[in-house]
Amino acid sequence: MTVRAHRQWKLGTPLPTMIFTIGLILLVATWLIWFWWLSLFTEALLVPWYCCSLDAMPAIGTWQRTINDFFGTLPGSILPSVTMIAIGVLIFGRRMIKAKNRVWLPLAFAILYLLLLAADVVVTDLSWEVSNWLVGPRLGGIDAGYHRTWYGLAAHLILWATFYVYLAKAKSLHT
Repeated sequence: MTVRAHRQWKLGTPLPTMIFTIGLILLVATWLIWFWWLSLFTEALLVPWYCCSLDAMPAIGTWQRTINDFFGTLPGSILPSVTMIAIGVLIFGRRMIKAKNRVWLPLAFAILYLLLLAADVVVTDLSWEVSNWLVGPRLGGIDAGYHRTWYGLAAHLILWATFYVYLAKAKSLHT
C-alpha cells in the first residue's frame, strides 16, 4: 500500500505532472518578477543620480559618477538582476538533480521567491526610512548620492545572501 501511494507521486502520472508543471510556470513567473524588482533596485540604489541634471551629478572620473554611469547603462543596469537569477537557476538545477521527489520543488521555490520579494519590499522601505532618519529627507537631485543608499545596499545584500544560502542548504526542499 505504501509503495503504491509513493509511486502515485512520481512524475509521469497526471496529478504530479500537473503540480510540477504549474510549479515550474509559477517559478519562472516569480523569476521574471524578481528580475523586474532587481532592475528597480539597481536604478534606485546603484544609480542615485538617475533623475538629475548633469549639473547635480558628481564630476566625471569620480568613483560615484563611475558607479552611477556603469549601473545606469547596459550591461550594468541588468547585471544585478542577471546575477541573482543565475544564482537561483543554478541552485534550482542542483536541487532538481539531488531531489528524491521533484514534484513539489518548483512550487516550493516559487513560494520562497514570493516571500523573498515581500521581505525585500519591507527591507527597501526600512532602508529608506533609516536613510531619511540619519541623513534627513531627500531635497532633490543635489542631495542624491551613495551616502543615502549604502544602508539599503547592505541590508539587501544580507537578505539575499541569507536567502540563497537557505535555498542551497535547506534539507526539507529536496526530500
